[in-house]
Amino acid sequence: MEVLQVLFINILSVIIGGLIAYRIARWEHDANDSFEGRKNQVLLRENISRIREELRKNLGIVTALSGILNKSKVARTDLLDWGMTYVESISFFTFQHFSSSRLNTCLPTSLERYIFNSYNELDSLSSWYRQAAKGYDFYAGLQGSQEDEASKEYEMIKKKIDQTIHNLESNLKQIEEFKV
Repeated sequence: MEVLQVLFINILSVIIGGLIAYRIARWEHDANDSFEGRKNQVLLRENISRIREELRKNLGIVTALSGILNKSKVARTDLLDWGMTYVESISFFTFQHFSSSRLNTCLPTSLERYIFNSYNELDSLSSWYRQAAKGYDFYAGLQGSQEDEASKEYEMIKKKIDQTIHNLESNLKQIEEFKV
């Protein structure tokens, strides 16, 4: 009978010890998850702040580009070339860094959409400007009625820039109002 009591006490001790060890391990795991969650929130806020700053700078670049092209009502190659230096200075570094991190999956969908749309606008403007500038050069190099086409190309460039400014301002406002 005494052997059964010792066996029962040993089995009970193992079960209780296992439950205590499980609770301790679970507590450590929960503490680590909590710490990682707070760390990710801090990193997410910092990256969003960097994205806001980069978008503000890019908006300033596009606004300056608009100012350059509006210096003349007549299409001019030198202004388009000058504007190209601004287009080439549009930055995507922070967005690319953030997109390649694991933090981009932590963004709320609406915030991710505003950020994506903003950078998509910038990329589209950059590509479009290069194409339109080449089109302008082509039409300006031809004689006669092609000058009208060159002027139309120039006006389309200015309209696209104004549209991009409007969209960036709208998206940036939404991004800045968003609390992470």
